[in-house]
Amino acid sequence: MTTETAECTFVVKEDGNGRTFVAVEPTIAGLNISLNLKEGATIDDAHPFARQMRSMIVSISLTLATEPYVPNIVEGPQTKQ
Repeated sequence: MTTETAECTFVVKEDGNGRTFVAVEPTIAGLNISLNLKEGATIDDAHPFARQMRSMIVSISLTLATEPYVPNIVEGPQTKQ
């Protein structure tokens, strides 16, 4: 496995369809990383989120696995019947 670590920042952007996302800049290990926000999130909603991330996160590490990763998918919170 190879791990790449880079200092980064979080920038609020909007795609061509008007969806708001937070981009991790610069690219890390040649990958563009975006955090896609929930439907209906506005640019005004996203700025405090990105600001909080910038204040707490100094770098991101990506580990490139040599074997395929099969996630253990867990369903969201269960509702009580």
